[in-house]
Amino acid sequence: MRTFLTPPTFEDTGRTQTARALYVILWILILSVTSLLTFQMFLLPGNAPRWLLIVGGIDGASLALLGLTRRGATRLASVLLLVMLWLIVTALAFTGSGVRSPAVITYLLIVLIAGLLLGQRVSLAAAAVCNLTGLGLVWAEATGAMPPSAVNQTPLIFWLATVLYTLLIIGLQYLTTSAIQETLRRAQQELAERKQAQEALRVSEERFRALIEHSHDIIGILSAEGRLEYASPSAWRLVGQQPQSRAVWDLREFLHPNDVARFAENLQSTMANPGAPLAWTEYRVRDEAGRWRLFE
Repeated sequence: MRTFLTPPTFEDTGRTQTARALYVILWILILSVTSLLTFQMFLLPGNAPRWLLIVGGIDGASLALLGLTRRGATRLASVLLLVMLWLIVTALAFTGSGVRSPAVITYLLIVLIAGLLLGQRVSLAAAAVCNLTGLGLVWAEATGAMPPSAVNQTPLIFWLATVLYTLLIIGLQYLTTSAIQETLRRAQQELAERKQAQEALRVSEERFRALIEHSHDIIGILSAEGRLEYASPSAWRLVGQQPQSRAVWDLREFLHPNDVARFAENLQSTMANPGAPLAWTEYRVRDEAGRWRLFE
């Protein structure tokens, strides 16, 4: 019994939420229909077979859908729930005063349940089917195709039906509110995680920048054409230039003329083989005093 009381949890979050919604709807349906129709059996014993048939059909089908949900077939269980409700409501309305039957109001709940479990498109389809069914009931009554009502629609029956609909609406409202709260909670969690990631990235960038700016090694970033896109402060101190004094710097301006061709060849080889180990190479670089310094 405990298995049927606790909704299952799946790796897919969406399926878990649908399973939870199915459990709430099915258990509210079982408890409310069983209790209210049992009460009607004592008030209207002449219709006891009808009430027993409804209770047995809804409870049995609902328990089967709970088992199907536990196996992970949440979409199939949702579709079968809608079909079950539509068949039962249509049968009750057809044999109980047509569109004047209290059961017809359940069509509205079917549309709400369809949207909650299967989305807007299915909800629109369910609305179309329910509206066409209501029109069919009107036609059946107008043409005399509808049988005489099997139930004396007393004010008490209408009141009991109102209580049943109220319980179902409360359950749907609870599911809607829970879904909104869960969405807000996830959004807040994602926002907090994003802020943490941004803060960690900022700290990492500051550490990297401090490491580069205080390093005595020359660190630079070259484009495929040999233009200097970034150079560490130590590199600018060597050549005696300010990085902001020009928009574009060509590294070949600082190389010895005899090293320019070898530099172009090595650059082309590096671009053609990304990730490959760099060959051991020495270049002569001119400093601010015009002297040539050897760098690896």
